[in-house]
Amino acid sequence: HVIAVTGEKENAPTVRLITQSFVALSKLAKFTSIDSKLSNDEKQNLPIPLPEKSNGFNLTHTIVLNLPTTTTKEVYDAIFKSLKENLG
Repeated sequence: HVIAVTGEKENAPTVRLITQSFVALSKLAKFTSIDSKLSNDEKQNLPIPLPEKSNGFNLTHTIVLNLPTTTTKEVYDAIFKSLKENLG
């Protein structure tokens, strides 16, 4: 994923440094399940459901969509239809 995000080649210094940083920080981290720390009410109010079981770590993606300035409803309808088709 580092290669895809950076657009760099596999042997690029940027990719190597990002990967080394991640590995070093992972060794320092204390991975515990958030599920065990939350009440049932808190779990229900999460914006994204917790996975049933996790064998490692999960990554999330945030999509930032800069919408064009327009007064035409059809433009927005087309954008969100495309998002639904391609991300759903």
